[in-house]
Amino acid sequence: MDTFFDAEFFISNSLHVLVTLFVLTLLFHIPLFFGKNLTKAGWKKVDYIWLSVAAVALIGSASEVRTFVAGNWLQHEKRLATTSLKSLTYFTLSVNEANVCTTFKLKLKPEESKACMWFSDTGAYLASLDSESIPELQIQPYVQLSKGDWLYQDYDQFSTLLNIYEMDYSRVQKTSKAVGKSSTEIFLWYLSPFLLCISLAIRLTKVTGEVMLEQS
Repeated sequence: MDTFFDAEFFISNSLHVLVTLFVLTLLFHIPLFFGKNLTKAGWKKVDYIWLSVAAVALIGSASEVRTFVAGNWLQHEKRLATTSLKSLTYFTLSVNEANVCTTFKLKLKPEESKACMWFSDTGAYLASLDSESIPELQIQPYVQLSKGDWLYQDYDQFSTLLNIYEMDYSRVQKTSKAVGKSSTEIFLWYLSPFLLCISLAIRLTKVTGEVMLEQS
């Protein structure tokens, strides 16, 4: 069975990349050794070739940088989202356990009693979730209360905390997509060292050709 060093010889050691660059440079110099040089205008056109190859390699390298940086941001945003969900859960449970829903329970209006039940069910639902996984919340509609009713302001506070978590959740989802690579980006990222070797070898050959052209 092949090992990493057998299957991926080119990238298994940084020295192999330099050797590849040296070999490619020698190969591109072969026509010059046999006296086949380009004109000054011809060498100018070669700039388009090596710059194009380098630009393609840049796409693969840029995707790797994006993935690394986005991964760091993702961990930070996950911590924020986890904290937001824990705060939301703690607040919801505390409302349900407050005097309004316990000591004063018998004095509440039917709508206020339903609101207490809503906080109880919602608190149990939130507590059952794994906050570390940054779940998408499915919150049931709240009871319609009048402005002067008990728990009216509590739901306003709940809504504020819920909005904070939903913003954090949205950021996590967006950043998670930035961490991944498309199949094209993976292919270019894998080839980027070889493409850079090709572009540098062409550029070195161009310098040699222009020097020989001036000396002739």
